[in-house]
Amino acid sequence: MNTENAGTGLRACLLTLALLTPSAVAGAGSAMGMDSAMQAAADPAAPAEDRTKNLIERLRVVMRGVATLRYDGESRVQMPDGKRVAVSQTKVIAERIEEGGWKLLVDGTFDFENIDSKAPKKGNPQTLRAAWDGVILSALQEKRKILRKTAPKDLEIVRLEMNQADAAATVAWDLFSTPPYGNLDTAQKIEFEEPETIGGLECDVIWVVPAGGKNPPVPFRLALAKKDGLPRRLEMFRPATVRQTKDKRGEPGIVLSYSNVETSPEASGATFAVDLPKGFTIAADKNLPAENPAPGTKAPEVPTPAPAPAPAPDAAPKLPLAPSNQELLRPGDTAPAFKLKDFAGKERSLEEFKGKVVVLDFWGTWCAPCRIAMPAVQKVHEKFEGKDVVVLGMNFEQSPKADPEKFKKEKGFTYLSLAKAETVAGSYKVTGWPTFYVIGKDGKVVWADRSLRTPPGPPAGPDGPVQYLESNLTQAVEQALK
Repeated sequence: MNTENAGTGLRACLLTLALLTPSAVAGAGSAMGMDSAMQAAADPAAPAEDRTKNLIERLRVVMRGVATLRYDGESRVQMPDGKRVAVSQTKVIAERIEEGGWKLLVDGTFDFENIDSKAPKKGNPQTLRAAWDGVILSALQEKRKILRKTAPKDLEIVRLEMNQADAAATVAWDLFSTPPYGNLDTAQKIEFEEPETIGGLECDVIWVVPAGGKNPPVPFRLALAKKDGLPRRLEMFRPATVRQTKDKRGEPGIVLSYSNVETSPEASGATFAVDLPKGFTIAADKNLPAENPAPGTKAPEVPTPAPAPAPAPDAAPKLPLAPSNQELLRPGDTAPAFKLKDFAGKERSLEEFKGKVVVLDFWGTWCAPCRIAMPAVQKVHEKFEGKDVVVLGMNFEQSPKADPEKFKKEKGFTYLSLAKAETVAGSYKVTGWPTFYVIGKDGKVVWADRSLRTPPGPPAGPDGPVQYLESNLTQAVEQALK
């Protein structure tokens, strides 16, 4: 969820907070302010707008006095196949950086739980370990036996990199934004619901419909502990539930829980790095700083390489093809057959495209990384148009009101898309969207990957992951055509 500027109703109180120093916030004066805000938020007779304002004010005052935050995080995500739940259980440490922002350390496990009682409840737990020290991100990818090291430029790239290692789900990203939970300032609707007891703590619960945009808003329920004003649970629902009453919303698709929350005005003393396990190799970007900065010191700058010759227009960057993701179908595996209808209602099958190279992009309008990736997919479509190559957008929508065909037309994406791709997602081992496949003329998988990767080498800017995807798809298609 993106952070926006403070709404008109909150600007006055946030300006006051901005004038407070962290030491003042931690003092008696701020404690009185927090007590006042807590009482105002808890008063059911107070106007809803005032209750909301004071709830948010208290959350942000508390966070201004925090140097270290520790908690146990759990993420439960319903998979599109309806048969499994992805479960992450981690310990998270966040420590404020003097220059601004946060260091992060995530340590735990990831696994799938089968909803079908006839199947084993769990599979094989995967170790999660990732750390961001403000300069270097270290992320363990257990199945590939590598320790990936990069130098992201901002927190959004940190999030994408951690997602590649399945370590992003339990991080309370909105809590570490500026201001914390900035999306509450511009929400269409915030309603108080009945308080709940979570982990032995009484919590205020609010139903939030975020600001609308080109895509349907994803509503959520947020539970904030009355003890300290910090979140204990976040539930995210399908966009179609925006106007539903509580009893008609059904189950949330994503549930994030935060327990054993501890805050401190002092630094944690933790080391925000991941050690290289036995049997693993390091996959590091070039030009990384030689060492992590010592606590309290300013991070060294990443050396700037000599400028490379500008690529030809629309040309993909000249980067080596990334290894195929081993958690998906592997190169040489037979691509599962499918029959799906396109947006015009015509039935299409994988068999129909036998003798051609097929590119699959599992996407949805609700998925931000999917939308970011689509220009790269379109460029690949245009590059190989008229050759023995077909690009298929494998669409899955969470809301019946979504209009993916209209979305594609407005954005100028012209490659063919097929509907209800969630019905074949399981056979293609799709556990996250977007997921990409290149299938050879013989029906065998050539290359597969998911989400967006940060390219190797020096920092490539905000468009780097999209350009890297275009490069990988291009090279995989060229390889399949040979």
